[in-house]
Amino acid sequence: MTEHAETVELNDLDGFVRHLVLWHTNRVQQLDQLVDVPEGVEIRFTVDGEEVVLAQENRKAFIAGMVVAKDLLGELPFTMMMEEDTAEAQV
Repeated sequence: MTEHAETVELNDLDGFVRHLVLWHTNRVQQLDQLVDVPEGVEIRFTVDGEEVVLAQENRKAFIAGMVVAKDLLGELPFTMMMEEDTAEAQV
């Protein structure tokens, strides 16, 4: 599950904010998918190069951990103004 950050050249604040919003949105969506895995679907992930299959009895604790992670990630603490339509977008 470890991802290596890609280097992205950002030349202005607008580009930085857009990149940050996209990163945050993707992370929240990933956590939502993990929380919403249907009952009976096997959860697999890799730890230190070794595949792990989550035991059914650990499922609730795993999902609780994903809920806590999503809560810690929270909402971004700022709003962004879109110049194209001048409508304020809550991010």
